[in-house]
Amino acid sequence: MPILRHRDVITSAMQPLKRLAIGVALCAMSTASAADWRQDAADTLLQAAGGHRLVVLGEMHGTREIPLLAGDLVERWSAASPLLLALEIPAGEHAAIRGAVVSGGSDAAIEALRARPWWRVAAARTCSP
Repeated sequence: MPILRHRDVITSAMQPLKRLAIGVALCAMSTASAADWRQDAADTLLQAAGGHRLVVLGEMHGTREIPLLAGDLVERWSAASPLLLALEIPAGEHAAIRGAVVSGGSDAAIEALRARPWWRVAAARTCSP
């Protein structure tokens, strides 16, 4: 698969992103640093993104760091202006999501969605120093 290279796509942030990857890895060693790495990671990505309107985050499925970081970024960016968050969700879940949206996001519909196996998240494990 070719890698997209374009001057309007973030490709020059390798050093800050390498520091970000190291920060994410350090979380596995210490829960006390969890808030720090998230703050640093969000700051690094916001700085690297500059005025870009599209940011793509990738992860190894099953990790918990990128979803936390994405939530932090959404919280920051949505305070300034509306944004669109696109998620990779299996096609088998589309009808269930559509049903929850059509319902107006009622508590019952959201709980029914969360009860589906794909939406269940195992209890968070803590990192041991």
